[in-house]
Amino acid sequence: MNDDRMIRALLLEDPPSEEVVAEGRRRMREGRPTARRPVSRRPVFGLAGVAAAMALVAGVAAVLTGGGTATDGETPQTDPDARRVLLAAAEHAMNEPAGRYWHVVSEEGDVYRVGGADGYSVVAADTWDRWKARSGSDPDVEYAKVAPGAKPLTPEDAAAWKKAGSPQSMRVWADGHWLTLTTKDLGTAGWEKQVATPERKKAALARHDPADIRKKCAANADRPGECEFQMLTLEQQLQRFGEAPERYKTLMLGDPDGTAAVDYLWKGLRLITLNPVPPRARSVVFRAMADVPGVQAIGEVRDAKGRTGIGLAMRDAATETRVVLDPGTYRLMGFEVIAVDVPRRQPGDVLSYTVIASAGWSEEKPHQG
Repeated sequence: MNDDRMIRALLLEDPPSEEVVAEGRRRMREGRPTARRPVSRRPVFGLAGVAAAMALVAGVAAVLTGGGTATDGETPQTDPDARRVLLAAAEHAMNEPAGRYWHVVSEEGDVYRVGGADGYSVVAADTWDRWKARSGSDPDVEYAKVAPGAKPLTPEDAAAWKKAGSPQSMRVWADGHWLTLTTKDLGTAGWEKQVATPERKKAALARHDPADIRKKCAANADRPGECEFQMLTLEQQLQRFGEAPERYKTLMLGDPDGTAAVDYLWKGLRLITLNPVPPRARSVVFRAMADVPGVQAIGEVRDAKGRTGIGLAMRDAATETRVVLDPGTYRLMGFEVIAVDVPRRQPGDVLSYTVIASAGWSEEKPHQG
């Protein structure tokens, strides 16, 4: 994978500026850690190789659940308990007043295993503080703090690491390749700030003029409406989705009959967690997820920080995606991807996780902390 693809593959939304691309290349050449921009799809194990080139990120241990997948020849069923939880979340989202900014503070990363089943896990964690404006006249502001180095995951892992001689570098298998990680302290991590100014957002909109897009799609697509929507910026898509969520639900989330259920669920969760989706449209996303077959309610669970919440889970052949919702507000507390059948990993190993420290509407101006 070349530098351009490595940098762009990690983006949540629009491609980076020339300055960001140049800075990413320079840091990769110098071996300095760079904050990883999360992707808009669920974090499958294959991202580990790309993430290691940009920054080390973390995970947490969890117990593998038993539900959420169908055996050969069976069709996954909708769990009525899971459906009730998601419909309650939809009701809550519908009644939540919108603010000037959608503000999310999160910790995100992957976990790497050293030495197989008898070894230990090491982690590092990137922290994100995102302010996404509802209006194009306000800036979008993002703060990122990169982990200064890897460290053992749990006290048990720390003991195993010390027993192994407290190595400062180690080889791990990820994405079909051997990688070298380090536990050496690379220095105190500071916050990096990125701003999408109103002028920059306006320029992006100018490059995606709906009238021009409509002409191009009318001449070159079998389904001009879908073509037009997909060529809009995310801001334009969210505006249309907010105005008519039922009309644009399939274009925003995909066709549930033609999308793997776990990917459909993941796309919905990422959409409403990281973006200023209006309350009515946010409610529609929860209702759409309530109809996804194979989602299982797994009772009370703890997230990566030990907080208690409502657990939902869904499996495919390789992994299980686990979601934790706040029992009072039904807001997302976090999610993690757990190994079911992943090469060189044990069932139950956490491959990646996101912890949502806080998420909600705010009238404050963007600031860190």
